[in-house]
Amino acid sequence: MNYSKQREIIKNSIKNRKDHPTAQQLYETIHKTHKTISLATVYRNLNLLADIGQLKRLRLSDNSEHFDPILDEHVHYCCTNCHNIYDIDTKVDLSHIQKIIENDFGDIDKQDLVIHGVCRHCKEQVS
Repeated sequence: MNYSKQREIIKNSIKNRKDHPTAQQLYETIHKTHKTISLATVYRNLNLLADIGQLKRLRLSDNSEHFDPILDEHVHYCCTNCHNIYDIDTKVDLSHIQKIIENDFGDIDKQDLVIHGVCRHCKEQVS
């Protein structure tokens, strides 16, 4: 893959984020300082980086795609109300779930577990 200044800007813009942005959200951040980068360029490069394993792509039940710079296997919690995505400690032992899946269905090629619910902050706002 050839070097691209735009791809480098996109990689640097996401590498320390914890909010699992969509391409649109990342574009809005980048566009403030780099007016020449288009939304299509952000989409194309995020998908390329995910395809080659430099980012994780999270496809959620609402069909939105979010991107995560943390490549280690970990679990995500997605609030169905505010749609924030949170990382769950990567030390969670998923071996029991892995064994069930392997015994009942077959090999696991990759693992992206997303748990859905209403976060504490949203529940407190309703109360």
